[in-house]
Amino acid sequence: MATVSTTAITEPRTLQLRAETSVDYCKEKYKYEDYLPHFTPGLQPPLEEFEHVDVASRADPEKKALLQAPGVTYEEITPAIGTEIHGLQLSQLNAAQLDELTLLAAERGLVLFKDQDLADIGPERQKKYGDHFGPLHVHQMGGQVRDCPELLLIYRDFTAGAVDNEIKNNVTSVKWHSDMSYEINGIATTTFLALDTPPSGGDTLYLSATAAYYALSETYRTLLHGLKAVHSGFS
Repeated sequence: MATVSTTAITEPRTLQLRAETSVDYCKEKYKYEDYLPHFTPGLQPPLEEFEHVDVASRADPEKKALLQAPGVTYEEITPAIGTEIHGLQLSQLNAAQLDELTLLAAERGLVLFKDQDLADIGPERQKKYGDHFGPLHVHQMGGQVRDCPELLLIYRDFTAGAVDNEIKNNVTSVKWHSDMSYEINGIATTTFLALDTPPSGGDTLYLSATAAYYALSETYRTLLHGLKAVHSGFS
C-alpha cells in the first residue's frame, strides 16, 4: 500500500524552525542541515484507516538470520525490556533479518544498536529502510525532513535556551508517552535515530507498560479494566 502523503503546497517552502537556534544556518554549514525541521502550513488531511499485516508475522521465530549472523552478539538490557545487538548495521540488513528484527522488537519492546551508519545514508535511503515495515506514518504536527514528510524530526537547541511550549511551565521536562496511540492506525514499529547529541543529558528512556501493569495489585488491575480514555494529539 502506498504511504500516506500530505497535500501539495503551491507556495515556496521555507525553513520554519519553531524554536530559536544558536547557529545561523544560513551562514554556517551544518552536517545535518537536511534534517532541520520543516513544517507544512495549514490543516493537514485526516489519515485514512488501512489494513496492516505486520512483517513480524512472516519472521522465523528463532530469528536465526538476525541473531546467528556471523559476528553477531546480543544481550538483554533488563529482564522486562530491551535487547542490545552488536555486529550488525541496520542499513545492511536483508528482508529476512528486518522481519526478524520486527518480531524481536515486538517481543522485547526495544532493540538497541550502537555505532550505526544509518544517520549518514540520507533521507531517501532511510525512508526506503522504513518502507519495509509497512506504510509510513506522517505526523500531522511535528517537524519533517523537506520532501520526506514520513521522517519525523525531534530538534532541540539547548544553547539558545529553546524549550518546548508544552513543558516550559512544568516542574520537569520528563514526558512519558506512547507514540501516536490516538491515531486511527496505531504505530507498529518505530526507529529512533540519534543524529547529533550533546555530550551529556537529553536522555531518552523506555519502559515496559506491560511490566508496570503486572506490578500492580490484582485489585487495581481489575479497577483499570473498567476505565476508558479518550485523547487526541493535543492531549
